[in-house]
Amino acid sequence: MVMKATEPRDFVFSLFGISCDAAELDLKPDYSKSHHAVLIETATAIISSGTLEILTLAKGSNKSLPSWVPDWSSEIGHNLQHGPWSTSLGISDNFFSLDTPRPSLDLRPYMACRGIKQNSQVITASGDGLSLSISVILLDSVEHIFGSGIIYKSINDDLLQLWDELYNAARTTGSSELPYHNLGDAVFRLLTLDRERVDSRGLWNICRAREEFLSSAQKVFILWRDTYSRNPPVEFWDTLKKDVILDLFTLTSRTVNVGRRPFVTKQGWLGMGLERMIEGDIVAIIAGADVPFILRADEHGHHRLIAEAYFQGLMDGEAAEMGLPVLDIDLY
Repeated sequence: MVMKATEPRDFVFSLFGISCDAAELDLKPDYSKSHHAVLIETATAIISSGTLEILTLAKGSNKSLPSWVPDWSSEIGHNLQHGPWSTSLGISDNFFSLDTPRPSLDLRPYMACRGIKQNSQVITASGDGLSLSISVILLDSVEHIFGSGIIYKSINDDLLQLWDELYNAARTTGSSELPYHNLGDAVFRLLTLDRERVDSRGLWNICRAREEFLSSAQKVFILWRDTYSRNPPVEFWDTLKKDVILDLFTLTSRTVNVGRRPFVTKQGWLGMGLERMIEGDIVAIIAGADVPFILRADEHGHHRLIAEAYFQGLMDGEAAEMGLPVLDIDLY
């Protein structure tokens, strides 16, 4: 999301006019308040209404603000739940040939917090600053962040090497029992955030990735790694240029992961997070939030929200079934 304004407060006030619940939340333009106060009061009003979706827009770019407060005057970008560009729930009629059956789409949104009891959010002012009390499951810590994001415009040796690194890192990190029953499937769902582009007009559908969509890339990877021992002939690359589904896979992977980098946790879980995360950061599920988040604890034990994150295998409420404790913590 990119907005333009010469007055920083207008980045927020302009949203009041198009918001369906601004009046209900008692949000209205007031130029007697500072930019800092406007940002905090807006976030507080939205969170107090019972929703934590606004946390996905908090990128931590303004150090003078609490980490859970978005700065609308900075570039917000797209979030995981809604994806990049426009979102379409339909498929263009000319995308599939007449003799090809239209696929059955899985339109589920992410729901990582499903099954986790949500306590009331309490915002408290203290000598340490303004804090937001939340209930969380602390899943694991980031062990390794891969140096390269998903930046490749087409499939090449560098991209296949990255896929190989992801696969090996998940297989060798953590305990002897891997968190994934099918590591190959996990890696390739991670690469697209379990999303699939199905509209030829440049719109993006929020459906989950289908097996047939993932299998094209998986087959190429296995051929490159196992059959050709990572040194394929020229004919291999020539064949890839004709694979339309593979092109869609790499385009989807590159587009949904702008500004993100893959990571692996101490227990071998795979994820995708924004570039500001560092090794040692904590992956958490926040009760009431649809996606996981990266948190960071300072020397005083205070937690700050770094950004939302994709966590493969824990985007649909699986965390509540793991038996991990739900903790009450404060975000500063």
